[in-house]
Amino acid sequence: MSPQLLQGGVSECRNKSLQLMFQLMGGGDKAGSGMDKIRAGWRAQHWRSPRLEESLQPDRVKLVLPMVSLIPQEVDQALRLRFGDRFAKLDKTAVQAVVTAQVEGSVTNARMQEITGEHSKDITGVLQTLVRDGLLTQQNQRRWASYRVAGDSPQSGEDSRHLSEDSRHLDEDSRHLSPELLSLAEPARLKAKLPTAEMKTLVLKLCDGRWLSTRDIADLLGRDPENLQRRILTGLVKQGLLELRYPGVPNRPDQAYRSAGQ
Repeated sequence: MSPQLLQGGVSECRNKSLQLMFQLMGGGDKAGSGMDKIRAGWRAQHWRSPRLEESLQPDRVKLVLPMVSLIPQEVDQALRLRFGDRFAKLDKTAVQAVVTAQVEGSVTNARMQEITGEHSKDITGVLQTLVRDGLLTQQNQRRWASYRVAGDSPQSGEDSRHLSEDSRHLDEDSRHLSPELLSLAEPARLKAKLPTAEMKTLVLKLCDGRWLSTRDIADLLGRDPENLQRRILTGLVKQGLLELRYPGVPNRPDQAYRSAGQ
């Protein structure tokens, strides 16, 4: 499923009269129109917009349909109590950015484009203003930038509140990043860009003899977790160079990685 389809792309039919005939007969519909109907339904209910998630083993693309209000009342009230007038005076887009960061754990420019339909440049301005005003904090730079509610720990989002019991018992070396690992990953943190081969080598060294979550690895390298998983971790797992701690449930919130052969 393409991003264009998720955003409500337009498909061109060569013979629109023939297409209309089949539609009136109930024997066909426009390709991709199901996504349009889903989007319309979610907008009508004022729910958070659908989003795509990639998984591996097996390779799948999952369409997540959150039946959660765009601005849940309890979240709105909590943020008003926390930030007072600073939050109350925000415009609609800024409020949505802070609420999304609170509900989903973090927010990115791309996610805000999905929710609001606004231009990337305009959203960047909103996010930077929220950082300047102390409502959000930025992690990573440029296209890997993500934003969290100011003062929240990295596991303050909705997913972290529903982690399974097993996730509370991760290896100690995964939960407390050691100075040794921070030193090992320093070359990546000092550079905005690093060749893919070097990044893969660093990941394998970090995961040598220990389990590390996507968040752990991303924090060590100074990279966006979703981007790192898509560009690096997924490929290393497919190549057999990394192994999953829970291979039967690849999308577990507490999934972790270790160099193969340990």
